[in-house]
Amino acid sequence: MTQITTTARIAHLIAEGKVTQHRAPYLPAHEGKLPWTPGHSHAVRPIGKPSICRVVVVRWAHVALGDLTPSDMHDTGHRTRLDLARWWLRSQIRRRTDAGKPWTDDEILDTFEARHADRIAWRLDFAVDRSHKPRLLHEDPAQNYTSITAKAAQGEPEGVPAWDIERGVDAARARHTAGVGLVEQQQVDEITTLEGRLARLRQVAPARGIDVSTEIRAIERTIHRAERKLGRVA
Repeated sequence: MTQITTTARIAHLIAEGKVTQHRAPYLPAHEGKLPWTPGHSHAVRPIGKPSICRVVVVRWAHVALGDLTPSDMHDTGHRTRLDLARWWLRSQIRRRTDAGKPWTDDEILDTFEARHADRIAWRLDFAVDRSHKPRLLHEDPAQNYTSITAKAAQGEPEGVPAWDIERGVDAARARHTAGVGLVEQQQVDEITTLEGRLARLRQVAPARGIDVSTEIRAIERTIHRAERKLGRVA
């Protein structure tokens, strides 16, 4: 099953029930299909660490990454716009430096606003799965699994039960056979969003002296692929 991966601070706030919303990159490979199954339990994992809790996705939407209300900022655990920009670049894009130099706060914020704020993203609203008991590998191989952290093997991820794997296969099959019309509409929406982002980049970036030619070409290629899937171009 698809996990929610984020920084340690946000992950622990999720486990405490203080963060109830997450934004994740929307990738062309998703083809409009939500990687997280609504109503199902998904692991929350700090980057580079085993999962620490599970949540149930209750709602989802396509949104512009930087389009957050004050309520959204609170629900995602971000205290300021800079906090959001730093989290996205360092945890979701995994970029910390440029040409080997640490980014200043201004560079982080400018890069986020110019290249990422208008990017389409998944918005997930969720609640902590209180019914879930961790299924951890026991430190004693003869004992198989335990739900007690103190008795678990250190550094090992949570085990995935067979029924969860089967449910994931069933969900994938259901998504594959879901209505084509919905997927097509989502692709149209994505094209519209990307075209808007392209226009804003061409208008704003030159005024800020930022070279976004690589980003523009990538967006143009993504639009072309989406239009080809819709049969608009050969």
